[in-house]
Amino acid sequence: QYETSKIPAKEVHFDTSQHVDADTIPNQLPLYQLNGPINFISMFQIDNLVKEIEVNIEKQEAELGRVDPIVVDFDGVTTVEFTGVEELVNRLVEVGDHGKYPIQIIHCNDEEVRNAM
Repeated sequence: QYETSKIPAKEVHFDTSQHVDADTIPNQLPLYQLNGPINFISMFQIDNLVKEIEVNIEKQEAELGRVDPIVVDFDGVTTVEFTGVEELVNRLVEVGDHGKYPIQIIHCNDEEVRNAM
């Protein structure tokens, strides 16, 4: 499962120093918060997430002429399984057009999550 919210928010930290040009970060970025396990059963939720990101990319390109960084928050992830994380990462790379659109994963501090990625 995932939720969409905005950052900056008081419960989410975003380090602007890692952005290529910190002054161009908009006041509100779309944030995709992942909750629960990521495993092979998560494929449908991953697909829905990617479709929502694609819609937001198209909307931003049409309305703003730019695409804000894609921020995925792993704070609510409880457990991971390699197949699910592999699918998520591959789909994020795909939706990010292989580097054309920046993707930032935050709160990926659990060693189990990092090892699976």
